[in-house]
Amino acid sequence: MTQLPTGLIYDIRVHDAQDTQGVTVFLKGCPLDCWWCAAPEGKQPSPEMKLDETHCVRCGKCVPNCPIEAIQVQENLYTGDPEVEGVITNRQSCTVCGACVDSCPEDAREVVGRRVSVADVMDEMVALGMDTSDTPCRVTFSGGEPLMQRAFLLALLQESKRRGWQTCLDTSGFAPQESFQRVLPWVDFFQYDLKIMDEERHKLFTGVSNASILSNLEYLRQQGVRIYLRLPILPGINDDAVNFGALLDEAARVQPEQVELMPYQPQPESYVRLDKPFRMGGVASPSADALDALRQQVAQRGLNVI
Repeated sequence: MTQLPTGLIYDIRVHDAQDTQGVTVFLKGCPLDCWWCAAPEGKQPSPEMKLDETHCVRCGKCVPNCPIEAIQVQENLYTGDPEVEGVITNRQSCTVCGACVDSCPEDAREVVGRRVSVADVMDEMVALGMDTSDTPCRVTFSGGEPLMQRAFLLALLQESKRRGWQTCLDTSGFAPQESFQRVLPWVDFFQYDLKIMDEERHKLFTGVSNASILSNLEYLRQQGVRIYLRLPILPGINDDAVNFGALLDEAARVQPEQVELMPYQPQPESYVRLDKPFRMGGVASPSADALDALRQQVAQRGLNVI
């Protein structure tokens, strides 16, 4: 009997989906390094420690549980009181063993990323309401970039289809075309991100070329699959007339079922908790008027826009 692959996920949650019972599975690991990433938990392809300093009460209960002494009490230089200054975690030394998590009374510590089997994921989705009503069930595989774990993703898709569920793949498009070819028979529709059309600008803000992203989008178009094109709106980065016009040209050529405008929402606290650099300081969400103007441009091309 073939052993099914395991994979690394960081969340499973119910999502809003019209006329369907929906669950999203978030796979960990992404080859892009987008400045604006709304899910920094999904970037690193391994477990990592998430620390919310605003919940830490400086009790020090986590300190004796760390097997490598990566957590230390910082005492006040004048009083020697260990509860005054705080508890310091050496992120470079931390092995993400999770020994400190259960000892925290305020849930300030969390290991992001866990290895699971296909059966584990199915059981969790059923517990969240899949298969419990007459409403059609839809599972979305997101990330990170799900295609980084292609074997695990394929096994999840195949089991989902065996259960009669509708499947959606939420992808950046950055993957070998062979990966799309392998999963294509098991995906009902694709949520496909398109960010920046100029290759050099794309490299600057995501760390990778957009060449394979565009070629994979063309491949999916040629296959006649259902595509929901998603355009993040990033003030000062991709909302200028030249780039947005080029995005619309591509959308008009592809003719997706719908175009979704996704306004940037600053989330610096997510980066702080993961000890990652936040590079969007000073960039605000697009205004309602600006977003509406972009929406009208999409609609004028005869595209369904949300």
